[in-house]
Amino acid sequence: MYFQHLRIFILSCLLAMLMPLICNGHGFSANMAMERDFQYALKLLNAFKNDSAHQVLCRILDELSAKNELNSPFALQVRLRDAEALEKAHQDEKAIHQLLHLTEDAKVQRQWDVLSNAHLSLARLHEKMDRMRPCHVALKRAAHFIKSHKLAKIYPRLCIRQASYYRIFGNKDSAMFFAQEVIRTAPKIVLFEDLAVGNLLMGLLLWDKNVPKTVSYFRAAGKQWKKIEDYSGYQAVMSNLSRLFLAIGMNKEALIYNDSSLYAAQLAGKNGNQEEQMYFINLRDRAQIFELQG
Repeated sequence: MYFQHLRIFILSCLLAMLMPLICNGHGFSANMAMERDFQYALKLLNAFKNDSAHQVLCRILDELSAKNELNSPFALQVRLRDAEALEKAHQDEKAIHQLLHLTEDAKVQRQWDVLSNAHLSLARLHEKMDRMRPCHVALKRAAHFIKSHKLAKIYPRLCIRQASYYRIFGNKDSAMFFAQEVIRTAPKIVLFEDLAVGNLLMGLLLWDKNVPKTVSYFRAAGKQWKKIEDYSGYQAVMSNLSRLFLAIGMNKEALIYNDSSLYAAQLAGKNGNQEEQMYFINLRDRAQIFELQG
């Protein structure tokens, strides 16, 4: 049950952090109002206001459909984000259906970044649903397009998904290799969110092997998320550190990190994150710490 919770944590963390915004410099056919609405939808997604984000994105897509521009570069980006909104709203099968259509259209339009990200999103969804084979197929397709078209900015995300795949489906050595690849490559192209997730993955992989190294990797991930003022990621790492110390009987340290996680959750809330689960998990863990302390 505990490691199932860790699995849910890492998947939700990746979902929130790993969809890169690659909309600049592509010559999208979108007016300023649509661009403004799109940026607003991204803010809603980051705040876990998924239904509202979906409504805004659908409104943009309706306007693009009326102009017969559903396959324009901008529209493909909007469709990619709408699939993300559906996944975050736990409409996974609907998100998969949308992503499959998106991969077909993105390939025809030669939008390789959208195509690669769509396959990576498919891999994440299949992994979450314990579909090993289709997950592996999606990763292979993403790797092919990323390599063929030299999409260096997406390569760390590919490594994240590969590390997560091997971690879940049973090859820890391969998982560690790809997590280390994230840590090696992400700083070179200033992808601090990906770097944070790479450190997070290393910590999870070492959880039951080397507690000091796990703590070190978790702290590094927290430092990186804090640096870019992503307090959602920061609170999640502090919460994980609290549960790690609780698991090894260091209740005082567990409470300290629980304090940090609750404070970070408040900061995340001020920045717009309305996800209530982060408070629930922290308060549940806090109750357990106090119970163990009598």
